[in-house]
Amino acid sequence: MDRIRLSTAIMTHPVRLPHAMELRDRLAELDPRIVVDPAPHEGRTAMRTARLAWRSVPPWATHHLVLQDDALPCESFIATVLDAVAARPHEALSLYAEWGCDTSYSVRLAALTGSAWAEVVDDYVPTVAAVLPAPLAAAFARFTGYDGPHDDVALRRFLASVGVTALVTVPNLIADANLASVIGHEFRGADRSVCWSPRAGDVDWSTEPPAPPALPSFAWQTGHTGWSVPPAAPGATWGDAVAKSVLHDFGVHEANVASLARATFRSWPAVSDLDATALTGLWLTGYGLGLVVASLSCETVDEALARPAAKLAMATMPGGALRFMVDAERLARSAGELARLVENGVRRGHQARRNVQALQRVPAG
Repeated sequence: MDRIRLSTAIMTHPVRLPHAMELRDRLAELDPRIVVDPAPHEGRTAMRTARLAWRSVPPWATHHLVLQDDALPCESFIATVLDAVAARPHEALSLYAEWGCDTSYSVRLAALTGSAWAEVVDDYVPTVAAVLPAPLAAAFARFTGYDGPHDDVALRRFLASVGVTALVTVPNLIADANLASVIGHEFRGADRSVCWSPRAGDVDWSTEPPAPPALPSFAWQTGHTGWSVPPAAPGATWGDAVAKSVLHDFGVHEANVASLARATFRSWPAVSDLDATALTGLWLTGYGLGLVVASLSCETVDEALARPAAKLAMATMPGGALRFMVDAERLARSAGELARLVENGVRRGHQARRNVQALQRVPAG
């Protein structure tokens, strides 16, 4: 594709217009257009403003970036996002994913395996900051396949309808300022980036996103580990999988893994006062990531965990998983121990998969 020509819009609500103007000034080189909710009195909805923001793509643009007014760009944001778009000019790109969603575990897997891209797993596409090819931006503004208030859900359904994959940058290029929600998302608590640093640094955007046979995630609603499998069609939501079946495919037995998780939790006295189900689920999610990493990469687990992006992404895992189950002060005090608990799970899962692979290489007879 010829040189990327990126147009930009910032969507906002009248009560948050000063934040949008500050963001516009920070990104002055992109000459962003501010798009204000035209009818805030008609009820809380992101979709009304989002349609106008995506419709504002000008004829000269090859790609269109839409940011919400609480987006916090990293240093050298403009040059970095242009490089990222140039590497993936035909896909939908999110520059942010929050630390506890299913997609956050896709980001963690990408970070552990050295990829700059992670596939979106959830039934929505993060829209704090997103880029679409210009024709898709205009088409999304006209999309009628969703009549709800959430632009992120609408974008997922639109991309599924046109067969376009949604990817997240690793690291994230945007953080969330956590302004007061105007569409009723207070119940979700603090939304933080899964993998963000003020300085993105040098990123190899030519890498491919990992293609795992299955992906673990922690359900913050229940405290349990779940597994997802890739969709049959590009752009679609990932499907649910049965843990017993997934673990069997990796060569391990669910009962043995659950027993090991309980034993590990009991040996972690610094956090043993926390909910046993949640702590076990957190360890199991780390274990699952270890299984997948060992299946996708020949590197050692130390090499995987030592990557800068992996350090960032794994550090946010306990907070993203437990922020609704543990008060913020207790969570902060336990951050170090919880991170070590997760790392233990990753190491044990990685070693288990390596043991299975070694046995599979032993000739019969």
